[in-house]
Amino acid sequence: MPISALATKCRYCGEMVTRPMAEEIRRLSVSDLGGVEGSQPVLNESVVDALDAFRREELERAAAERQQREDEMSRSWFARKHPAEKNAPPKNDMPELDARNLELSEISLAPAYKTVHKRRERLWTKKLALAASFVAAVLLIWLGGGFVKAYIDSYLNRGAAQPEATVENPAIALLNQPGRTLDALQAAVDAVRQAPNNSDNRRVLDQAREQVLKEADALLTGNPWSLSQLDRASALLARAVEIDTKSVAIKDLKAAVDEEVYAYKMNVLSVDPASESATIRIVYPNRPEDRVIKKKDEIVNGRFKLKRVGERSVIFEDPKRKDAAGLPRTFSISLDGIVSVQ
Repeated sequence: MPISALATKCRYCGEMVTRPMAEEIRRLSVSDLGGVEGSQPVLNESVVDALDAFRREELERAAAERQQREDEMSRSWFARKHPAEKNAPPKNDMPELDARNLELSEISLAPAYKTVHKRRERLWTKKLALAASFVAAVLLIWLGGGFVKAYIDSYLNRGAAQPEATVENPAIALLNQPGRTLDALQAAVDAVRQAPNNSDNRRVLDQAREQVLKEADALLTGNPWSLSQLDRASALLARAVEIDTKSVAIKDLKAAVDEEVYAYKMNVLSVDPASESATIRIVYPNRPEDRVIKKKDEIVNGRFKLKRVGERSVIFEDPKRKDAAGLPRTFSISLDGIVSVQ
């Protein structure tokens, strides 16, 4: 009764079974299988005919493509320049083939010619594109250069081409009113700020500045003169500098007046008529005060000349300021600190 070849025990009787021994395995020969001893395999003739037909078709197609490439190369610039390379086969180190294998090898050589030809075509296409770009850039610069230059010139001259703004300047009327010097200066500065390109406004501003300087000088050199006039001149110039921060002349005069104010603040501490000497306290604007002893005809504070020492006062001369007669201004300072013009 048959059992499985993989079984190790009979399912009917329980007998242990093993695999067949090597000598029990049956060996079959070619004749047992119905063949003929010593026969050679023979291909079917229809298969051989089909292969030959396929080979002929491939050879004809390769020849047609090669002829087409040669015609295209003959019409190109490269073929005219290098006629020797027209039909030159690619160089290699492979051995020569017989006629049959050479025809078969032509089928695989077709892509090489095609790749070289396409690479050359791409190279000349790039060169042509670069040349066209260069010509276009030259034309653009030549045609558009005039427009660009005109635009730049108009932009640079935009501020200069603007007409002068006309703004009513109230400083003109204020200049003719006594005691309105600072108001006129303020109005002139405001007018220039509103119309900086207006030449008339600048001319009025110069007139207002000149009037400030004249008024300050009148306070400094007036006759009769008093110390209060020096204080008024100092206040006038201080306010003028706040209004007009660009006037160099007003700033310079203010600095000189400030020094003069401190110079006239000196005090007489003691006097000695017998020796014609006096002890004087000098005040400086930017350093501590100083006490000096001066005698007749000596210079005090680099400016005033000590003329005479009295019982309770000292008389000085100011060569920088003149009186009505054109002589140096003479003034006295008492021990009480009172300054009076002689």
